Amino acid sequence: MRVGVVVLGDIGRSPRMCYHALSLAEAGFQVDLVGYAGSSPPVQLLSNSSIRIKHMKKPPSLLFLPKIVQYFIKAILQSLYLLTSLSLVSKLNFKLIIDFHNYSHTILAMSSGESSPIVKLTGFVEKIFGQTAEAAFCVTQFRPPAKFRPISIAEKHELLMRLGVTYPELRGGTDKSTQFTEEIEGEVTLRNYRPGLLVSSTSWTQDEDFSILLSALQEYEASDDGDKLPRLICIITGKGELKEYYMKKISDLNLKKIKVLTPWLEAEDYPLLLASADIGVSLHSSSSGLDLPMKVVDMFGCGLPTAALKFKAIGELVKDGENGELFENSSGLSSILVDWFKGFPENSSPKHDKYRSELEKFRELSWDVNWRRNAIPVIRSLEIQSSSILPSLIFFLFLTLILISYFPAVN
Repeated sequence: MRVGVVVLGDIGRSPRMCYHALSLAEAGFQVDLVGYAGSSPPVQLLSNSSIRIKHMKKPPSLLFLPKIVQYFIKAILQSLYLLTSLSLVSKLNFKLIIDFHNYSHTILAMSSGESSPIVKLTGFVEKIFGQTAEAAFCVTQFRPPAKFRPISIAEKHELLMRLGVTYPELRGGTDKSTQFTEEIEGEVTLRNYRPGLLVSSTSWTQDEDFSILLSALQEYEASDDGDKLPRLICIITGKGELKEYYMKKISDLNLKKIKVLTPWLEAEDYPLLLASADIGVSLHSSSSGLDLPMKVVDMFGCGLPTAALKFKAIGELVKDGENGELFENSSGLSSILVDWFKGFPENSSPKHDKYRSELEKFRELSWDVNWRRNAIPVIRSLEIQSSSILPSLIFFLFLTLILISYFPAVN
């Protein structure tokens, strides 16, 4: 059976779709992975002979038109581009499974307002045509792949030495040391007076308000416990439309004890960075209140305790006080950071070990095991039946509207 994995986004920046493609290939399927060109996908995906990557054409910029007209034209163009990219529907015989990341109309409402006609139309289309799917998955049912794992001090040292070539803030005082690690007579150890390492990742979009983190860092510097707190290096990874906006805000902070770096990491280095950190931060705010951030799943896979912005469904993943902590504003996040790093690293809070122990239980169920348990039975149960031409064409015409959450990023 040939399977199409479709994402209306940069393939290299869509890790869960890449995981699906790899798992399908390992299960014996021939896979067409369809999406936009851009960032480099994982090496194991590129080298897999059962996976064929097909890049879609992007719609042209239409900024000179009214926004509602832009959306409508882009929906038609993207649907047509998608239809021509999918060889698996050349005979219009297919079954559809949706991996929901969020609802399109709730994301669109963040930029256009809930009363916007295009938001209401998108919600209607999503409700009607979403029901044409034979099955659906969500992040709750998945775990990170094996590459998201705890690492040794030597692996951490090797990563930071490499990153230090580009980011001198990570270098140590010798050619065999970093701010966090050092090699002495062939033995790599953690430095006694190292800074704390905080990591977050983002697509720099409207559903993540990074001003919360920036305000929390300012409050951390101004804390009454300042003499008990270490310096921090905060690494924020990712690409996106609002990155330059936040880079300007970061430069205006004039932080003294905190360095903020914003690299774009290769797919192979990102898990290593998460596993090297002392705490992770998620600022994902779900527009629907229902989608869970895959970044937290990845952090947990690396054994990294995480502070996450609180919303309706996040408690399914981050259990406050058990495997991580939740906050509602910058003051809440600042309090978590102060408590987490007070006395670091000599006299760290017992919560460090407690949370990491809980995350070991989370890691017992891997992506591969969970995918074989939840996904492959659904996929194999689907019998390919002929679809009439008209409903199929109508569906693909509006498929982009179902996934219209990507449109603001195109703008």
